[in-house]
Amino acid sequence: MKYDFDFLEDYSKNYNVTIKREGNIFFEISLDQDVTIRFQNAENEKDSLIAFVNSEWHCHNDIIFSGKNGYYTSLNYIDFILEIIDGNILICSSYAAGELKDVYPVHKDYFDEFDYMEFGEELRIKKLKIENIR
Repeated sequence: MKYDFDFLEDYSKNYNVTIKREGNIFFEISLDQDVTIRFQNAENEKDSLIAFVNSEWHCHNDIIFSGKNGYYTSLNYIDFILEIIDGNILICSSYAAGELKDVYPVHKDYFDEFDYMEFGEELRIKKLKIENIR
């Protein structure tokens, strides 16, 4: 999938976020001082991805969130951004021995992260405040 950077740029201008764009190769949205999402187009569309900068988490297509009861939701990249703005997608930071290990999105209605925690692991979950400035 190729991401529409023109749409992302135009849409992002409505919110208190910082954007950075390099042609049609990558587009970044800094949602706060700790969280930046990168959309990266690749020559082979299957290699295009969404990722958090300075994190291992990434996705090559729709983002899927699943819950304990077997229900799930699948979001395209535009809906992913809308859900973050609406406060339905939260940012989870995973720590072990006080050291940051990963940052990834969690959906408030489809959350099973506690089932996968290891002993000594700490999760910090942040709801971002993204305001409409227009």
